[in-house]
This record gives sequence, structure tokens and C-alpha cells, in this order.
Amino acid sequence: MKNRGEKISNCKLRGEWAEMYFMSCAAERGIHVSRPYGESTHFDFIVGDKGCLLRVQVKSTMSRKEPSGFGCAVWGSHSKLYEPNDFDFLAVLVIPLKIWYIIPAELVIGKRKVFVFPGSPKSKYAPYKHAWHLLRTRPCAVRGVVGEIQACADDAGLVWIKMDGASFWRPEQWDSQVPLLAQNARNGALHLMDSPCPA
Repeated sequence: MKNRGEKISNCKLRGEWAEMYFMSCAAERGIHVSRPYGESTHFDFIVGDKGCLLRVQVKSTMSRKEPSGFGCAVWGSHSKLYEPNDFDFLAVLVIPLKIWYIIPAELVIGKRKVFVFPGSPKSKYAPYKHAWHLLRTRPCAVRGVVGEIQACADDAGLVWIKMDGASFWRPEQWDSQVPLLAQNARNGALHLMDSPCPA
């Protein structure tokens, strides 16, 4: 007997069903799932709460590859291949079997298709079959405490900042760094020091 996903003939609607099924399966496992606003991102979901947030792209397949495999297209809109840093994990649903593969992005980036063989424990993606543990909360390196933050004001009165000896950030670069600066200030790691401004 066909499951609900198999009964959906429209490809777009079937993909939307797979995304909703992903949310349900993740929630059953205590994984927090959020959806970005709009459709311009290269990923479908953000998973996680505390610690690192992970970007997940969801794909589904009913395309059989004999004798026991399934092929799944992994390109984005307009048949464009995904690039490094587009997402962190690819979640592939084999619709007829309701089997999920949670595959690290580095194993699929640049590929047009991946082939999974649910009945073969020695197949390439077998270690990622139902690998929901890969989406669980983990420490995030970029949220570590910064040892030292330096700042200076140039002749025009613009304030430049840098952390742990990295290059100075111009004022227009601050937007992406403000959350990290605020966090380290709360952690007591913010120390403003007199430093020469870049030329």
C-alpha cells in the first residue's frame, strides 16, 4: 500500500510534504526546527536551540535505481549546483520506505545526484541512514570567549575594532560582529586598549 507521500503526484507538493514530514520527524526526536522567511536561502530549515545552529536542505525521492537503490537530485533552483557553505546537512527522504539519510554537506556539494541503497549496510551513505544524532545540539566554536578586543579612533573620529590580534574591522563591517562583541562583553572578555589605527 502506498504511503501518503507516494500518492502526491505533483512534484512541488510532494516536496512540501517531505519538508513537513522532516519537521515532524525532527520534533519527535526532540530536535528544534525553525524555518527561514522567504525562499531565497540555499537551505530549508535551521535546526538547534542552544549551541550551534545547523542549516538543513531537504530533498526526497521515489526514483528507483535497480535493484535496491534510489537516486535523488540535489541541485538547487534553475538546476544550479550547490556550493560550499550553502548548507550544513542534506536530509534525503526515500519516500516509499520512509527512510531518512542525514548527510554532511561536504559529501554531496557539487553533485547533481546522490544514490542511496537502504538495504546495503556497506553502501557509501549507509552510515548516515537515520543519523538524526548529527543534528543534535553541539558546542559552537565561533561562540567561544575572545581573549582580547582592541579599539582605536582615527583622525575622522571613526572607531576601529579587532579581536585577538585579527585584522581591524572598519565601522561598516560591525553589523556582523556586534552580537559576538556583546556576548564577550557580558562574559567579561571585553578589554578596550589603545592601539594604532590602520593607515
